[in-house]
Amino acid sequence: MNNIFKFIFLFLIMGACSKTDPSEFYKSEILEEDRTVVKIGEIVLDDSSIDETGPNIGKLRPEFVSNRDHSLFAFFDELNMQIVVTDNQGKVQHVVSKRGRGPGELMSVLGYNFDEKNRIVVYDGSQRMIKVFEMDGGEHSDVDIDHERRFVGNRYLFAKDEELIVPVINSEFHSSGKEQIWQSDLIGKFGYNGTLLESFGRYDPFLKNPKSYLVFPHVDADLENNQFLSSHPDRFSLQLYNLETQERIAWFGMQSENFNQTDNYIDAQQSHQAISAQARDLSWTSGVYFLPEYFLHYFVILTEKFQQTRDHNDKIHYINLYDRNSYDSYGELELPYTLGSVVGNKLYLIEDDNPDNYTIGIYEIHSDG
Repeated sequence: MNNIFKFIFLFLIMGACSKTDPSEFYKSEILEEDRTVVKIGEIVLDDSSIDETGPNIGKLRPEFVSNRDHSLFAFFDELNMQIVVTDNQGKVQHVVSKRGRGPGELMSVLGYNFDEKNRIVVYDGSQRMIKVFEMDGGEHSDVDIDHERRFVGNRYLFAKDEELIVPVINSEFHSSGKEQIWQSDLIGKFGYNGTLLESFGRYDPFLKNPKSYLVFPHVDADLENNQFLSSHPDRFSLQLYNLETQERIAWFGMQSENFNQTDNYIDAQQSHQAISAQARDLSWTSGVYFLPEYFLHYFVILTEKFQQTRDHNDKIHYINLYDRNSYDSYGELELPYTLGSVVGNKLYLIEDDNPDNYTIGIYEIHSDG
């Protein structure tokens, strides 16, 4: 009898340790401990070192990336088609590339990032090429990417061991209707030579009933722990994959108070005015991030003022924090500015995107318990 009780006890303990079945959606619970976002500093971009004969900093994409040891940041200048590399205090170190279709030139940047050798790796969506730049921009390579079976799916790219890790979409779903897109592979690996090495994972199963034509994934990768996190613009749910085993670890999330959507499908065939009117006041996932203790889901509400000014800080910004062990939520927090990056355990918010005074606030998540 004692052995039977021991077996039951072990069974219950094991069940408690694995409460999420990765094949089923786990509705996250609310954790009682409160969290707050606290500003601890700021940096202002300093471009005084740029050669006066070259272009000044133009319009920087709000999202930026850092290298492995967080000593360097890289920003994409959408106006001049150049990558601006700074130190972690904001002082410009290098400017890489320029607009054009020639060697080492860029036309339409989707994803870009540092690799472990501090090279800048770029995927040019217009030229469908992988471009790898040495830090000073002097040496580079330009390679056509194999897009016969898989297309790069969004503005994300991670580089490791001469491989690119990117969100993808199966070619059969790329130009057709989005009704079957939930069946697409999610993660693709390409060699620096452009060859598709493998693809795996799946888009969120909730996309069987999408709310809009915006379905391409938002993703982040924790390369040290071989993990990959994804969500989609009209979804609050997240998927966590193991990059090594290619298996889904968890599928989880919760619809927080300010994540609101409509049941009326937003169709890409409508006019721009009609789409803007439908999207206004709705919530849209804009990024997912790994922190040492949390998964961070970042979403925004599109306001009428933003649609008029196109200033990202005229949106309303929220994050939802999930515990990395339990997948439960610490709840929703409002951010004062647009989230530009997560570096280590710090949030970097774009407080002023004027190139003459480009200011980034540095914030930390503090426990109120």
